[in-house]
Amino acid sequence: MRGRGGTPAGWAASHLALYGHDKDERHLDAAQRIRASIPAGADIRDSLETEGVTGLLHGRVGVALLDHYLYTILGDAEAKRNGLSLLRDEAARADPFPGGGIGFRVSAEDQRLYPYLYRGSAGFALVAARYLPVADEDLASSLDEAIRAGTAATTYYAGLYEGQSGLIFALCEHASLTGSSTSRAAAVKSAQALFCHAVSDATGAHFHGEYLMRFSTELWSGSAGVLLALTRLLDDTRDAFFTLDRLTT
Repeated sequence: MRGRGGTPAGWAASHLALYGHDKDERHLDAAQRIRASIPAGADIRDSLETEGVTGLLHGRVGVALLDHYLYTILGDAEAKRNGLSLLRDEAARADPFPGGGIGFRVSAEDQRLYPYLYRGSAGFALVAARYLPVADEDLASSLDEAIRAGTAATTYYAGLYEGQSGLIFALCEHASLTGSSTSRAAAVKSAQALFCHAVSDATGAHFHGEYLMRFSTELWSGSAGVLLALTRLLDDTRDAFFTLDRLTT
């Protein structure tokens, strides 16, 4: 697994996060060494866990997020080039999403078309928005189309990784990074639509997890993820999900 959800990109990002706490430059060296172990360009294809896999947690997008921070924190120009290349490769795998915009297939074997955060349009947008200052017109257009898919009126699940809350989160990130009032308004509208998923009783509001077979409090599929997305929306909380923007300012 080479994306953000596992090794080694997640390990490298953890070292960057630790550097943010203790300023020990050995963490920067470790992050660079780990990144060097991940093939660059087209060669990364053979190291992905599944043929044609996409997404923030399992594919090129998570590695591109790591490259963004290696570029912005360390001034690594090669990391910038690698990250842009990874995002362009990912965008080339996009397909039209019903209702507008672009979505991404899970993998060559699993042809489900997703707009979500862990796989799909929202995860792509979360990372591509950070490359806008150095992006070409084609990548900027792909970002716009991914954000468009993220404005879907509702989803099957409410959760952060694979549901409505993830779309809210990505829209908030885009609004914060670009100043887009359109994305901000879409995030508010999407958050209001969470009432379609909420099940209330005397103890509060509950949200079903995967397969709608139980209530979930998890970050992945349940209340914790819903709360994180709403906190991002209402409090404009930075670096709530796998990002390290505080280290670049």
